[in-house]
Amino acid sequence: MTDYDNDDELKKQFENLDEFALKRLEGTRIAEKYYNIMHSEKIDIDDFFWMYSFFGDFRIYEALGDKQGNREAQGVETLLDIKNSVGHFTPDSINEFLSDPVNISRLKERFLLAWHKRMDRNEFDPITKDAILAFSKRNFLPFNFFSDRFWLQWVFEGSSGVLTGNKGSGKTDFGLLLCEIARRNGYGVVSNVRVEHEEYEKGYFTTFSEMLEKVINNALQGKKTMIFADEMTVSGMRKKQAMRGTSLNLEQFEKLTRKFYATTLYIWHMDTEIPTEIFRSMNFEGHKNGSEGDKAGRTTGVFKFNYGSSWNTYIIKGIPSAGLNFDTRDLAPFILDIKLEELIKVARTAEEEIKNKNDLLRAIRDYIVEQRSKNERE
Repeated sequence: MTDYDNDDELKKQFENLDEFALKRLEGTRIAEKYYNIMHSEKIDIDDFFWMYSFFGDFRIYEALGDKQGNREAQGVETLLDIKNSVGHFTPDSINEFLSDPVNISRLKERFLLAWHKRMDRNEFDPITKDAILAFSKRNFLPFNFFSDRFWLQWVFEGSSGVLTGNKGSGKTDFGLLLCEIARRNGYGVVSNVRVEHEEYEKGYFTTFSEMLEKVINNALQGKKTMIFADEMTVSGMRKKQAMRGTSLNLEQFEKLTRKFYATTLYIWHMDTEIPTEIFRSMNFEGHKNGSEGDKAGRTTGVFKFNYGSSWNTYIIKGIPSAGLNFDTRDLAPFILDIKLEELIKVARTAEEEIKNKNDLLRAIRDYIVEQRSKNERE
């Protein structure tokens, strides 16, 4: 994000702006500051004072009044309550207050309330307000605004995410971009997408048994795994096939990946074909814009993260390519060569008998390899 205050070159450019342009700039700066704060995990002392001075206690009391009903007015704490919590606003007390995520959440909630109340009351100059609204309506945030931690917030043992989009929207490329982020943060990657890269060649699989074996090998090396499964609508994992018992039971599969420290990112080319069990359990949903005929749109997308009882939505622009060579004509095969139900039974029995985690993983891996060899012989 542009730092107007510390950029001398920009200051010189703005000195020659007329009053209209300066008011537009003020609105953009206010909006950028607001979105920067609301999308950050931490708030520093400068942000705190900006929030407090910009939306003072009297404004919140005035905005609330009794118009929203006594019950709501009484149930909402103001920044004054937060001020009392902080004490006399000494730097040490403020920093201590801001170090607690619960306080950050409370502060953002009150700040959000005050922001919308003030916008509703038309307290900004009309030109400035128009610039704020223009920024808000656009609501696109640049990809490089977000850290690796942001993109991996949904990634934990047994979690799942889904990518959708039109043909040619760049779903596979974005999925590989997430894999690259995971890889540079210590994750192993296994995928049925053939990529011209040594690490991806090691993690390439065409069968269920190969995938599980590679995931377990990562776990034995102390690595968590990102499983990236492309072309799910042609790989026999649709719900109607699962009901016939001819494809993977996704709920059982996710329970198994939890044991192996793995998370799964699926690509589904049609929203209507995503199984109900995936909708119930997924922690991340991404939709890539664009298509084969809309290359510019491919750099944007809508991404949702599950925070338990609610979803947070982000509209992102400037999405880069993963920078990897892969064959989009590849059908991304996935063959269910061993039975998941039997594997789970074996794993449960082994858990009762083997207490050492690595020994347990090796025993499960040996069973998988044995079953694959048996099926190949048959």
